Amino acid sequence: MHYLLKKVTLIILLTTTSGVLLAATNDLINDNQTNYPTWHVVAQLGYAYTNYSNNWLTSKAGFTSVTSTDRAGYSARFGAGYDVNPYLAIEAGYLYLPKIMFNNINNSKTAAGFREQIVDLVAKVSLPVWPKKFGLFIKPGIAYMYRKEVAVTINNTLLNSQSNGGTYVPTIGAGLYWNVSPNFYTDISAQYYTNNHDFKSVKFVGLGLGYIF
Repeated sequence: MHYLLKKVTLIILLTTTSGVLLAATNDLINDNQTNYPTWHVVAQLGYAYTNYSNNWLTSKAGFTSVTSTDRAGYSARFGAGYDVNPYLAIEAGYLYLPKIMFNNINNSKTAAGFREQIVDLVAKVSLPVWPKKFGLFIKPGIAYMYRKEVAVTINNTLLNSQSNGGTYVPTIGAGLYWNVSPNFYTDISAQYYTNNHDFKSVKFVGLGLGYIF
């Protein structure tokens, strides 16, 4: 009788444990599966740092000195993407950067600069930690950087850095997300855009609010 009771108890425990594990596994695998594939939009507000320095401008013909460079400030990224499933999305974004200013050019009180712009295309790979609520993600991809030249007149002489144009660079990012509701989510992330020749690297950290259709 004692042996039979132990056997029944063991069967109940195994059945219960298997049921819980199966439910948890199905919940993870089928996380909002009925909503996929779908689309999302996101707006991220944060801070950006560009790696331009005084030496960048003084290496251009006609520019002999710069006392300081304003290269960081508030920034924003706006994106839209296609969610294949809970783990993979393709997202395109536009990063609005603070204006980069070079101060006291050639020992004058004149400042000039440009606003660099970035458009990116990334693959957002997510790992749910708490199904349907909380998780991690990485965002590798490619970006296009574009800027105009630095043009300024000092002592009746027009100086031009001849540095307008664009280039493609790799980008990588990572962050955390929290699903506030079935349609809204928030995230915190960092994105790094590498340098390429005359274009300097950019770092962006932001808080985002997204909507899933």
